[in-house]
Amino acid sequence: MLRVRDALAKSDGARADLERLASLVNEMDELFLLVVVGEYNSGKSTFINSLLGDEVFAMGDLPTTRAISILRYGDAGPPESIGEHVQLYHYPLEVLRDLDIVDTPGTNSIERMEEAITREFVPRADLILFVTSLLQPLTASELDFLTHIREWGKKVVFVVNGIDRRNSDEQLDRVREYLTREIATRLGASAPTLYFISALQALRGKLALKAEAAGTPVAADARNEYPALERYVLETLREKERVRLKLLTPLGVLRHVLKSNLAALDTR
Repeated sequence: MLRVRDALAKSDGARADLERLASLVNEMDELFLLVVVGEYNSGKSTFINSLLGDEVFAMGDLPTTRAISILRYGDAGPPESIGEHVQLYHYPLEVLRDLDIVDTPGTNSIERMEEAITREFVPRADLILFVTSLLQPLTASELDFLTHIREWGKKVVFVVNGIDRRNSDEQLDRVREYLTREIATRLGASAPTLYFISALQALRGKLALKAEAAGTPVAADARNEYPALERYVLETLREKERVRLKLLTPLGVLRHVLKSNLAALDTR
């Protein structure tokens, strides 16, 4: 990796790519990075809150995530600023001992700064959870962002949020077929991993159970695949799978950097 960086430096490789390679070595020693992306009203923050069973991140129809928010293991408290556009939160969720969860500004942000910092975080991700709305699945900005993700060769799990807003199983089937087709075209994935969920429904259920621990269990929607998604995040991403995905991150970055700088290397 360092030899590739040195070769690019001697052949006038792109400065951003050189910096990306330089940071890779240090990032290999960091915790597994799970990055959540999607449009500002797709339910990213609600999903993370449902995972925690608490309203840690602000939610709403208006843009609420103005900076990168990193969630890390520790005692709950107010966020601390660790950079110009980065907020660090702590929460005592056991899985956070082994991974950091990142909430990003929307892919459709009207603020170019917010969109830029989201794009810059993608190369660092070991796994991307791509949250899209069932009411508007894979909008133009999301399709554009998928192209950006593909350039870095990232593992992507797709989360379709909002099944509580539609009742027709036929509609869900049509959306599933559409997404499978579009994702395969954009990412070259023959069988994309898809979860259809209601993050709000899951969060409300957890909050209700917490409020009345001895009360009646909250009725669950059988179509809500949130429990399976939560099991994936909390259980499937155990050490072996995390290590495998962590090792794929530098390979994807190297592939992208070499492809982008082939002309410079050829003229060396």
